[in-house]
Amino acid sequence: MGNGATLHAIGLTIEAVPAYNNRQPKGRANGYVLTLVGMRFYMSGDTGATDEMRALTDIDVAFVCMNLPFTMTIDDAASAVRDFQPTFM
Repeated sequence: MGNGATLHAIGLTIEAVPAYNNRQPKGRANGYVLTLVGMRFYMSGDTGATDEMRALTDIDVAFVCMNLPFTMTIDDAASAVRDFQPTFM
């Protein structure tokens, strides 16, 4: 799926959110928002704390990857999660 694409299949909606960092250019990889039975789950993938992540809305559960030196620091991840405020933290 390309960044920004949405797919609907078997009662599941999958939205591709850009995932990028200082070693991976924008447009190459995705994180995903999965919607199932009215719940929205975010899986960040290999990304930094991007503007797209910070702008997410209506997220119930977030799985945010942290793996120095390639993705986010704990502080970056916490800051991004505070911005989009998932229901269950």
